Amino acid sequence: MKTNRILSILTLVVLLAACSKKDEPVPAPDLAAKVAGTYQVTKATLGAQTLNLPQPGRSATLKLEKVGSSLTQVNFTATTTVNAIVTTSIVEILDLSVSGNDIDLAQKGAKTGTWSNNVISITTTTGGQNLFYTASK
Repeated sequence: MKTNRILSILTLVVLLAACSKKDEPVPAPDLAAKVAGTYQVTKATLGAQTLNLPQPGRSATLKLEKVGSSLTQVNFTATTTVNAIVTTSIVEILDLSVSGNDIDLAQKGAKTGTWSNNVISITTTTGGQNLFYTASK
């Protein structure tokens, strides 16, 4: 009787140990939420001219907002202020992808910038010239 009980318990333990738990899929990271926010431009370069910002009467911001429920897309808006006149010059949708510890920013499949530790480095085109921004939260 004790032997049957021991065998029953041993069989039960083996059966429970043999049942493996299915691996739950790892949810995709919400890259859009991670990069979303308003960034103050600290440097803007257009052609050979570099401007350190902010300066008296001059500033610029980059704003990244999540596109709906997308985890990997943001609306990108660049706004400049010169002598209290505010101009929004660039509005684009950017795609996001993980690159090591950083997040790559791309437009229409071409990489245009990088997010790293709340700092954005991005190149856009305005008036046929490349405009490079560095901005931080």
